[in-house]
Formats: sequence, C-alpha cells, structure tokens
Amino acid sequence: MKAVLLDLYRFRSFIAYSFLKNIKSSSRNNLLGWLWVIVMPLIPICLYIFLQEIGFLKSSNQMARSFYVVFGITFWEVFSDSTLKVMSAPVDNRDILKKKKIPFFPIYIAALGQPFLIFLIRLPLMYFLAFKFSALSPFALLLLPLTFLPFAGIGLALGMFLSVFYCYIRDIKNVLAIFFKYMMFLSGVIIPVPSVFQGLKFLELNFIYILIDNIRLYLFNGQGSFRLTFVILFFLGLGISTIFLAYKVSIEEGNLRERL
Repeated sequence: MKAVLLDLYRFRSFIAYSFLKNIKSSSRNNLLGWLWVIVMPLIPICLYIFLQEIGFLKSSNQMARSFYVVFGITFWEVFSDSTLKVMSAPVDNRDILKKKKIPFFPIYIAALGQPFLIFLIRLPLMYFLAFKFSALSPFALLLLPLTFLPFAGIGLALGMFLSVFYCYIRDIKNVLAIFFKYMMFLSGVIIPVPSVFQGLKFLELNFIYILIDNIRLYLFNGQGSFRLTFVILFFLGLGISTIFLAYKVSIEEGNLRERL
C-alpha cells in the first residue's frame, strides 16, 4: 500500500496534466467548444424539473422539487460517471501504458477529470438552490463542493475493481451505462421510491440512494441522520478499500497490460 501512495507522489505532475487533459477533451472537435460542455449537463436537470413542475413526475414532499432533482441527479452522475471513466481508463490510455512504465493508479485518478468538470458546471446552480431553500447557514454551505468526494470515491473504488474485468470483456461498459441510466429512475434520485414504486420499496436499500438521500436532506433542512463518527468511518473505510484495490490491481498490471 505504501507503493501506491509513492506512485501518487512520483506521478503527481502526470496526474495533474492528465486530469486537465480529460477536462479539456470534453470540448474537443466541437464547433461551439466549451458552450456545449456547459449546456449539456444542464439540459437533463431542466427537463426533469419541468416534468415535475407540470405534474408528470411524482415529487418529494420533503423538499422543493428543483432542489430534489438537481442534487439527486448531480450526485448520481458523479458516482456513475466516475465509475465508468475509471473502469475504462486503462483501455482508453493503452498507448501510454504500453509505451511508458506508468502505474494504473495515476491513470485512475486522472479519469475523474470529466466527472469533476460536470460537478463544477452544476455547482453554481446547486449554490443558488441551497441559498434559496436550505436551512443551513451560509458558512456551512461553503462545504458544498466537498459533496463531490464521497460519490467520486465510491466510483473510483468500484471502477478500479471493474477495470480488471473490462480489460477482458469490453461489453461491460455498455451494460453498466444502461444500468446506471435507468436505475436513476428506480433509486430515488428523481422520483421518491415509496410514492411511485410501492412494490419495489426494497430499492431504498441501495447504498448510493441512502447516501444521496441523507446528504440531500441534510443540505435542505439540516436533519440528515449522519453523525461525525459515521462520516469519519466512511471516509476511512473508503480510503483503505481504495488503496487496497489499487494495490491488488498493481499486482495484476503485467497481465492486464497484455490484454489492453
């Protein structure tokens, strides 16, 4: 595990360069450049807010509809996009990995660039809704950018695990993309589960849904069920599991490079 941390330090410049490169690649070959990068993440949010406002979708009674949708979709997409980007990172960067002796872990970290960009684009809207509806103090809302970390962290860990299989079976990405897209409707991200899917109440046991719902509820009225001890244990466990997975992948790097 010490070797994993050393790799992060040794390749810090490469990580920073690749992280920014992944962000800039979003506007590559687009006639309108960064305009599309800014507009595209906002389109689905505006659509779902409109559908709830006209009564087409069931809304939450706990909080404002726009607050529920914007925060729910953003957290879910940070998790799902991080998972998919990290999972495919070794294959997407196979030319670099074959030419240079760069470990996989820096490649994984750099793959979080695009999910981070989408989060940044939506952050002003999240702040607007938070200041408008949230019961938290303005000082407490300064911590809002940190909500990126738990969802990106889970995506990083899950993506690293799945990347081992993705090196052998490329169909996994398409299957997961479909799964993430439609599970968004079945996991309380846009539509509250109990109010619509009475027979599927077990979907509330989804850990990502629990995390989204608690953070979203806390940001809205300060009444989430999280405690400081839980938060510390969560990040400690996530950090240990991520480093452990990175170490296990590093052992298999030789075999995986041949499959790229």
